[in-house]
Amino acid sequence: MVIVPLSQHASGGPSSSFHYRHLKFNAFEEIEEYLRIAADENPERVKLLQIGRSHENRSLTVLQIGHEGPALWIDAGIHAREWISVAVALKFIDQLVKHGGPNVTFYIMPVVNPDGYSYSMTKERFWRKNRKAPQCGDSSECCQGVDLNRNFDSNFKSSPGPCSDIHPGAFPFSEPETRAIRDFLTHRNLKLFLTLHSYGQMLLLPRDIPFDHPTRLLALRASSVLKAVHGSENESIRDVLASSGGLAKDWAYEKLGVQYSYTIELRPESPREEFSKICGTNLQCGFLVNPKEIEGTFEETWEAVQVMVKQIVFESY
Repeated sequence: MVIVPLSQHASGGPSSSFHYRHLKFNAFEEIEEYLRIAADENPERVKLLQIGRSHENRSLTVLQIGHEGPALWIDAGIHAREWISVAVALKFIDQLVKHGGPNVTFYIMPVVNPDGYSYSMTKERFWRKNRKAPQCGDSSECCQGVDLNRNFDSNFKSSPGPCSDIHPGAFPFSEPETRAIRDFLTHRNLKLFLTLHSYGQMLLLPRDIPFDHPTRLLALRASSVLKAVHGSENESIRDVLASSGGLAKDWAYEKLGVQYSYTIELRPESPREEFSKICGTNLQCGFLVNPKEIEGTFEETWEAVQVMVKQIVFESY
């Protein structure tokens, strides 16, 4: 695999003060511009890496912050419609670039699914999958896209078919987006794998974790801190999706050996009443989040992540 450090931004570009952008849901092109500037203005500790290209030839971009200590991975936007996850990942980057952090190396991929994310912003708000060309199932129905969080090599399932929102693809890592993550993370000796999703306000564990296992115990501590920040009704720990196959967190735990591997389902807990006029009682309403909630969602999630990072640093030195 070739990892391409992206070129320097042209001189005279805008300042890295993109604070206003963190209070809205940004287009993919705006995100890429922000990441380029963040790397250009902090060359000693921030590096922009292109780890692959999507189906529609968009960059699969990772920001590396720091270059010493334990390696930690955070991703977001694997499901196109989960805009709050992307916004929170960008706030993580903003926090680390402006204020620094512990002696660790963060790898943050704020948009795993750039094609789907862009499509959800311009065409179909509740689109979930990537934008793989249409595939035809047994019924001769042809539909586009693969659910990238069913495409990892862990308990992989070959169904449902291409017209399902959770279509896993033909085989594990059939998609350029998931292959890029696999190739980048293999042999990188990660200590934390964290994938941000919405919605439901839950912290999800890998499959079959015992009650007294360090993975569960750290999750309990982190979830408790998250709830304390703004009083969010966060369900501490859930083993939901145990029957689902191809999940990123399970792959990281089982195949990469990352003991601390989690999914955080962000706000809201349930669809907000303010959006009921748009989609009624439809559960898809839960993916609609007021941009005013970005800051609070970041603050509580950041505190939970800090608990995880401190534990990893403690174990590493």
